[in-house]
Parts: sequence; C-alpha cells; structure tokens
Amino acid sequence: PTGEGNFHLLAGMLAGCGVPLAGARVALIGAGNIGRHLVARLREAGATPIALDPNPAVRAALAAEGVEALPVEQKRALLA
Repeated sequence: PTGEGNFHLLAGMLAGCGVPLAGARVALIGAGNIGRHLVARLREAGATPIALDPNPAVRAALAAEGVEALPVEQKRALLA
C-alpha cells in the first residue's frame, strides 16, 4: 500500500467508528516514507499525529516540524 492509500484506509476506518479525523490523535508506528506521508496528510486534515520511530534523526526532523515523536521504548506508555 501507498501512503495515500493508508491515509484513506485510516480515514474510512475512523469515519466508520464515528470518529472525525479533524481533532483525532493518531499514533503511527514508524515514520519512514509512508509514515511521513501520513503525518503530512493527517496534519492537513486537522488530526494530531504522534510517531514512534527508532531513528533519532527521524524523530528530530519530526519534532522540528512540531510533531511529537517518541523512541520505540515508549510504545507501551503511548498506548496506555
């Protein structure tokens, strides 16, 4: 799947559950090419993305864009 396809799948799943995309907090596991595309699309749609990624450089780049980015060791805390 592509980043755009994943975005539409996520938007459809949230809509099916009655959750508006605008205002939703969405956690992403990984922020590679597809994840970065999702971050951009989610922000455009008014959602708040949060990313877990093992790469400190990726987390720093996301943080510079105003996106919360956590190391994978914080996965359990994010999901709590």
